[in-house]
Amino acid sequence: VFYHIDKRIKFTVLEKCTNSRSPIKNGRYLRKYLKENRIDEVLSFLLPFNIVAALAAWGTGIPVLLADRSDPRQESKNIVRRILRWLTYSYCCKKVIFQNSRNLGYFTGRIFRKGVVIPNPVALEIPAGSALLSEKKKTIA
Repeated sequence: VFYHIDKRIKFTVLEKCTNSRSPIKNGRYLRKYLKENRIDEVLSFLLPFNIVAALAAWGTGIPVLLADRSDPRQESKNIVRRILRWLTYSYCCKKVIFQNSRNLGYFTGRIFRKGVVIPNPVALEIPAGSALLSEKKKTIA
């Protein structure tokens, strides 16, 4: 967690609770956790976690907000992920939060209607998606 979070907000890291990176194991744990702790709302970030969170909460009556902070054009290369994204964003959540209108505009229909744009308050002077193409160095300066 990089920022101060109000004490009234409970923050849980699934992988620490389950000691696993398995989406199925984490999804099961999350569903049980949501029911046992009477969670008011779920806010999830990033596509793989959004899919797990949406499926875990599906049918519980708990509102799910999914924050998709990446370029959907880059994420769409994996067909399974693309199908799961479409299903969960269309049917398993209340809202999908996008970083800009371009990313929201990638979608149509149900996802577009559920979409809302909350821009990043930090403006960078680099083209969108360029971080994915930049050279990665394993050094700390």
